[in-house]
Parts: sequence; C-alpha cells; structure tokens
Amino acid sequence: HNYGEQQQQHSSGGFDISQAAGLVSGFLGKDNKQQHGQSGGGSHSQGGIDFSQVASMVSGFMGSSGSHGQQGDMVSSALKLATSGGFNQGHQASHDDMKSSYHNVFGNSGSDGMASKGQSAMGLAAAYMAFKKFQGGGSQGGSQNQLVSMAMSEAKKLFGQHEQQGGSANEKETLATAAQAAMKLFASR
Repeated sequence: HNYGEQQQQHSSGGFDISQAAGLVSGFLGKDNKQQHGQSGGGSHSQGGIDFSQVASMVSGFMGSSGSHGQQGDMVSSALKLATSGGFNQGHQASHDDMKSSYHNVFGNSGSDGMASKGQSAMGLAAAYMAFKKFQGGGSQGGSQNQLVSMAMSEAKKLFGQHEQQGGSANEKETLATAAQAAMKLFASR
C-alpha cells in the first residue's frame, strides 16, 4: 500500500517526468510528419528520448554542482522544447554550422569571451563537443539518450561560464539547441 509513496518519489513537484516522456513519445509516434520527411525519419523519431533517463544522466555528468531536482526540471523542460516541434535552432543547423560554432566557442577565444556567445552557438558547440567525445570513446554502441545527455551537460557548463561573465542568453533554449543538434548528429553517424 505504499505504492502511492513510491509514485511520488518519481514526480518532481507533482509533475511526473517519465509520464510526460511517455506522452511526448505518444504524440511524436502518432505524428511522424514532424520529421519533415527526413529519410528514415521513423527510426530516428524523437520518441526514442527518455526524459527521465537523460535528466539523471545529465545530473551524473554534472556532478554535485547545483541541486539535482532543479537540474532535472531544467533538462526535462528543455527536452520538451526540443521535441515539441515549434523550436528548431538545432534542427536547422548543418554539420558545418556545428563545427564552426565549436571552433568559435572552444577555439581561439578560450573561455574568456563566453558572455558574447549566443545560445545557438553554445548549444551547437556543446553538441559537437559531445559528439567528438561520444565517437572518440569507442562508444559506437552508445545510445541516443547518452549523446543527448552529454550534449546537454556540455551546454550547461558553457552556459554557466556565459552567465558568470554576465551573458544573458536563455538557458532552456541553449540546452534545447544542444539536444536537437545531438539528435541530428546521432542520426547522421
């Protein structure tokens, strides 16, 4: 009879993240038109993203910085934005866009000029950085959830530097851009 209590532990602030992920998967599954006719769109549908798994993986990658609850909420709301169909900063970017954002953000300027970087550039750079690690780690068998988690973790680190230096980009959109770009990179491997 303490089943109800166990249920409560999975919901943050009365919001059940895994249930929401299931609902989002359902919406996406029914409507593959959101794939914009990408070849083999069905197999790479965003329905394959497990929100609660990604949120806990990001918390793991980030270590103890910040409270896990808040991080999980930010990650899942960014994922909702990334998979809702209305936001497409990551989907629109080409591989070359991601690569040049990566060199722009991690290259010559070091971490000093992060305040001037936009959310799109940070998100794309984070996804490309994660993809390099993902491939370099010999994790060809790695999951899409894993790559998206790595990309969002990198984006959170970049955004942290950006914010410390007085930048005013939108964190949720930075993370959503990273998630979308990571999905795109995963599908194009």
